[in-house]
Amino acid sequence: MNSDIVRRGQHRTESRTAPLPHDGRSTFMIGSMQPTRRGVAIADRNVVTAATAQLARQERRRRVMNRVAQLTALAMLIGGWQLAGMYWLDPFLYSMPTAVWERLVEWFSVGTPIGSIWEQILTSLRESGVGFGLGATAGVLFGILVGVSRVLSDFLGPLIRAANIVPSIVLVTLFFIWFELGTSSKVATVIAMVFFATFFATFSGIRDVDVRMIQEAELFGVSAAARVTTVIVPLAATRIVAGLRSAAELAWIGAIMAEFIGGRKGLGLLVRYGEATFDATGILAGMIVITAIAVAGKAILTSIERSLVSSR
Repeated sequence: MNSDIVRRGQHRTESRTAPLPHDGRSTFMIGSMQPTRRGVAIADRNVVTAATAQLARQERRRRVMNRVAQLTALAMLIGGWQLAGMYWLDPFLYSMPTAVWERLVEWFSVGTPIGSIWEQILTSLRESGVGFGLGATAGVLFGILVGVSRVLSDFLGPLIRAANIVPSIVLVTLFFIWFELGTSSKVATVIAMVFFATFFATFSGIRDVDVRMIQEAELFGVSAAARVTTVIVPLAATRIVAGLRSAAELAWIGAIMAEFIGGRKGLGLLVRYGEATFDATGILAGMIVITAIAVAGKAILTSIERSLVSSR
């Protein structure tokens, strides 16, 4: 009796401790769990990659369609203008696209009534470029100085805002009195317009910097000058660069406006000559040249801004 109980207990113990039968299927299922997980991860990445590629294709398609629509609208506008000038409108007052094109060809091949077209372009570019460089430098430095100092901000802020309200046309006439009709008056006009644009962009960017970032730098023992150059200015760089891009557009406008009012050379004077001689074709041709240069400059500045932002 006791021996039977012992034998049954031993049999149960051996049954519990005996290895499972090996038929190959259990090992395959257990070993295949890890590859299955990797397969799921790869599938997920493929889905994300495919979705990203599809979104990129949709965005490219949207841009192409938008560009096609813009070019179509422009072609319709030019065609309608040509037909209106041929049958309904007075070509002397409204000109026609063909006449404007012929004038542009004449300017770039023969010259303009006031000299070479390249001389006028270079004059306007030089005046706007010099004025932009000086005005932007002064505006950014002064914006940083006033932005980091609450005393200067409270004292000079209202004065600068009041000066910015003065119309640009008043400044142009005043600069003509001070600097006569030479290049200096045009550069001074551009400096004034660019300075205010870059100052307010820089000032706003500095004032919007998170105070906690400045306090953390101060707790780590960073000096005041180092906080400005390593913390405040980098955090406000996006606003500063955007202000510089807007200021560049104002520089071009300021140079053309000053030349139009009282210039001796430049594209503004070329448009003014067309006004004085009742030459609508010349005015429109000058507008096209001015706009083309402005669009090209804006595209260059936008690409520079994007590269700077992406590199941060």
